[in-house]
Amino acid sequence: MRNSIFAVLMLCIFTIGCSRNNQQQQTSQNTTTQLPPAASQQPATAGFQNIPPAEAQQLIDSRKDLMIVDVRSPQELKEGAIANSVLIPFWQILRGQYTLPKDKPLLLVCAVGGRSYAVGQVLQRRGYHELYSLSGGIEAWKKAGLPLKY
Repeated sequence: MRNSIFAVLMLCIFTIGCSRNNQQQQTSQNTTTQLPPAASQQPATAGFQNIPPAEAQQLIDSRKDLMIVDVRSPQELKEGAIANSVLIPFWQILRGQYTLPKDKPLLLVCAVGGRSYAVGQVLQRRGYHELYSLSGGIEAWKKAGLPLKY
């Protein structure tokens, strides 16, 4: 009974993350295009942002302390991964089986952006201060022509 309640709760979080992801992507894209280049290159000091692939690549290039967390399953790695990313599956993070550093900025990545967005919301509630979710996930990264390791 307890496991089924937990599963339903996690499904709700995942569903909310996916449905809000589309709205957040549109807002992020509109905001990003309106900002001058210098402003979009500056890292946020607090909060949670959904960022497009080009901005994620700038963040990776400029922030040497950035930790890239891939929340997909090990089976999904055949689709490619961002260099220097660490695989920590979605459920391990949500169940608290893996603790991420709170003193580093985190870029969360998944296949299309839903799981990374949901994990970002959970981590923000747990007190993480600088979180980014890759808008559109690895699929958007590929469409942008950015490099992946296999």
